Amino acid sequence: MTSGGLSVRYQPIRSVSEGRFVSAEAVIALSDEVYGDIDSELLITAAEERGLSVCLGSRVLEEVFGFAGSETFRRTGLSQIYVGLSVTQCMRMELTDIIWNLRERSMTAPQHIAFIIRESSYENMSRVFNENLKKLSAQGYTLVLDGFGHGYSNVQRLLDMPVRVARLDKNIVRSAGSGGGRAILRGMIEMVKDIPLEVMAQGADDEDTANMLSEMDCGLIQGQFYSGPLTKDELEEITVGHRHND
Repeated sequence: MTSGGLSVRYQPIRSVSEGRFVSAEAVIALSDEVYGDIDSELLITAAEERGLSVCLGSRVLEEVFGFAGSETFRRTGLSQIYVGLSVTQCMRMELTDIIWNLRERSMTAPQHIAFIIRESSYENMSRVFNENLKKLSAQGYTLVLDGFGHGYSNVQRLLDMPVRVARLDKNIVRSAGSGGGRAILRGMIEMVKDIPLEVMAQGADDEDTANMLSEMDCGLIQGQFYSGPLTKDELEEITVGHRHND
């Protein structure tokens, strides 16, 4: 992180109903001189273990708000940037003040930002955690519950959360190769939509999976089949190209 190898890239998210990219998720990238590119999930876990999640998260938030308020973002035609919030960030009393300041400096409207909250984070819920999420939702930010269906799931709790999007656990999509797994995936998509929340899935890494999720009318899809994480310039190129092709 201190060597200047840290960057933020953006993985496009496709809307099934619109047939195009409508948003993108901010993904942390770290390039090490010895080990090459470091996996983003491994990087986040290491940062949390070493007490660096707030520092890392603040840097990513600043980058994301700056991009969402830029002319480059407007040219992409995207509506939102998704960015993760760690448990530690959500439990900071000054979180909403920090985000307000970023919003003012970048002149970014709340509807252009969606905050991703891991489902397991709710196991650490405190008064401050809960109040922060309610404030962010009231201010117009979209809250996304990540990893829905991964052991912690409680449907009643989901009804009480101020979230608008539920992103299914990756393993649910991966297990859909069997008949039983496909039935579970279809059932979860239908249940989330009936709540009603928007449903999102990762793991569309090949054409068969992408087609399966589309046929199940999963609202938002992301995966390597459509695109991996991109630089801002690459994101603009691919989104503008898709609009012209349409």
